[in-house]
Parts: sequence; structure tokens; C-alpha cells
Amino acid sequence: MPPVYVAYRTSLSEGTEVFHGNLGERWRRGDPQVVEAMTTWAGYAAEGRECLLRRDYQRLGELIDANFDLRARIYRIDPGNLEMVHAARKAGASANFAGSGGAIVGDLHRRRYVPPGSPIT
Repeated sequence: MPPVYVAYRTSLSEGTEVFHGNLGERWRRGDPQVVEAMTTWAGYAAEGRECLLRRDYQRLGELIDANFDLRARIYRIDPGNLEMVHAARKAGASANFAGSGGAIVGDLHRRRYVPPGSPIT
């Protein structure tokens, strides 16, 4: 496994039912944007598994970022959550939600390391 991190802000957590809102209904209606996103995420998961097996951590980080970017196109993302993702990416890490918001996870493989508590420049 590559070096990974989890970052969170307790002020941003919300229940999955809040974040996912009407996604299930959109899926049942056949919303093309949601159906395409689900298909794409399934592909990311399969490719991510292969990346882990091959130890292709650079591509894995790209998939982690792509996963969040796709999520941001079909969901309303809280500005505080976006701030965490942007800060991680500015520091050179990949970033995606670790759940429905309030926490992010990503990898640090071949990326600039910023020690905990250090300002991001």
C-alpha cells in the first residue's frame, strides 16, 4: 500500500441520508448522469484494484482524484468539504471523501509530504 492519510473536520459531518439525498430516486428514474457516474465508479474500483495489485500508486492516486471530481459533478458539495479536498491537492496528495462528508482520504505516493500541522504553501 502507498502511504495514505485521513483528514477530518467534525463540524462538517452529516448523515449519509443527507448527503445522498435523492440519488436513489435519480437512479431508479434512470437519470443518465447518475447511471453514467455509477458505471464510471465501478470502472474506477476495478482499475483501482488492479493498481494495488501492480503497485501502480501513481495511477491509484489519479483514480482517487477522479472519483471525487465525478462526485462533485452530480452532488452538491459543502464548501468546507471542498476546502479540505483543495488543501490536500495543493499539498500534493490525492483526495476523496472517506464517507458522506466531513472526512477525506487519499494517498501520498510520490507526492510532496507536508508534516502534520505544517502550513500548506
